Amino acid sequence: MNATHTESRGLLSASWAWVRTWGRQAKGSSADREARRRERLRREIANGGWEESPTARLAVGGFRQVRKLIVLIVGSVVVLAGLVMIFTPGPAIIVIPAGIAILGIEFAWARRLLRRVRAKIEDLAKKRRAKKS
Repeated sequence: MNATHTESRGLLSASWAWVRTWGRQAKGSSADREARRRERLRREIANGGWEESPTARLAVGGFRQVRKLIVLIVGSVVVLAGLVMIFTPGPAIIVIPAGIAILGIEFAWARRLLRRVRAKIEDLAKKRRAKKS
């Protein structure tokens, strides 16, 4: 019984080895496609053309879109928290410009708004100093 068990086990392991090998060598297998993709990327990097490849452009473009979305969400939450602080106790005067500055990381309209607000604050401070002297 022990010998039969060993023989059948050897037969099964040999057939599984064949299935694994055949699966890797099949033209449409995922392992083969992955190996071809890696080789293509390796060649693109070696030739210095990886920056122009569609894969690299998609990866960089996707990263930029995700970053823009994260900045939009975080900046909006900070601005909304500042607006709530106008009616509740809290430093709304500090939090709202901080939220606009966060939005200004990715959005030109927020940078322009922040510059205008900063210029008006500086003008008010100059007038106030001139009034005191």
